[in-house]
Amino acid sequence: MITKTIDNRVDSTLELDVATADSAEIYTILSAELLLQGDYSRSGDNLIIQSDSGEEVVVEGYFLNATPPILQTPAGAALLPETVQQLIVNTVAVDVAGPADSLRIPGALGSSIGVIDDIGADANVTAKGSDGSIRTLKAGDSIYQGDVVETVGRSYAGIRMNDDTSFQLGKETRAVIDNYKYDDKTEAGKFEATVTTGFFRYASGKLGGLNKGTHSTIKTPTAQIGIRGSELEGQVDRDGSTTFVHKSGILDVSDVFGRGTVTLTQPGTATAVSFKPGAPSPIFEAPEALMSSFKSSMPSVPQFVVMHREEEEEEGVEEEDGEEEEGVEERGWGRGRR
Repeated sequence: MITKTIDNRVDSTLELDVATADSAEIYTILSAELLLQGDYSRSGDNLIIQSDSGEEVVVEGYFLNATPPILQTPAGAALLPETVQQLIVNTVAVDVAGPADSLRIPGALGSSIGVIDDIGADANVTAKGSDGSIRTLKAGDSIYQGDVVETVGRSYAGIRMNDDTSFQLGKETRAVIDNYKYDDKTEAGKFEATVTTGFFRYASGKLGGLNKGTHSTIKTPTAQIGIRGSELEGQVDRDGSTTFVHKSGILDVSDVFGRGTVTLTQPGTATAVSFKPGAPSPIFEAPEALMSSFKSSMPSVPQFVVMHREEEEEEGVEEEDGEEEEGVEERGWGRGRR
């Protein structure tokens, strides 16, 4: 495998025996902050990554091959080519405020897959659409497949998908809505997102359910999590290391390339994924400091999620009562037969 190390001072090619993404080519960006929080654009076949401080990296020939290289930090946090593609901003487009209807090309973003249900007081939240243009979001605005949603400062955003799945982003967070499908007739669907940095909370809507298999996937620079009927919270540090906290359901956590799996089934348990290849760290009880960090960085759980929880609890109680009554009837029938 060829691994290329790139920054604004270095452009060297090293032969490394790296047991990571099979035969994929990997380019190492020396600045984790630049890779995970930088602004991406394209110039011909070159990829340009810039920081707010003016640091810039030009990855020459990045787009020459059908499958571009994986980008990673020296420690191993990685962005897959499909995520890089989503992060690219159209430098020709003009930033606009308001819903997508105000863009120059109506309908270019496709159909709405959700809305901004809640937004922080600072209201400093943007979305880069699949057309590469950026729009400033406010409560009630639509979200589209391929959107890169970013919160700045202490702003936050609550996204309510069409099936009532909740995806909340805390302060200083960037997330890509990779894929979303939902059939309201069968209540089957799929939710996929990538969080490159920050805090997030996920709660399954109608597409969820333990009997539906892995219906949602969330990726980070170091991990991926398969979700079955669940609620969870996650934190992606500025270096890409990730911690997931279980709230309900079943969570299958592996490294960014899907190697090694730890399964969370108990509320309040957690696992962390840093940079070593293979399985995440052993399951541990989420410490109070971590939970306090979520509380201070995230909005409250939305009311529609709370109501959904209550409905599920009521249904669970009714099912248990029904099973108990059925058991009593069977025992009574058995005594009558003797």
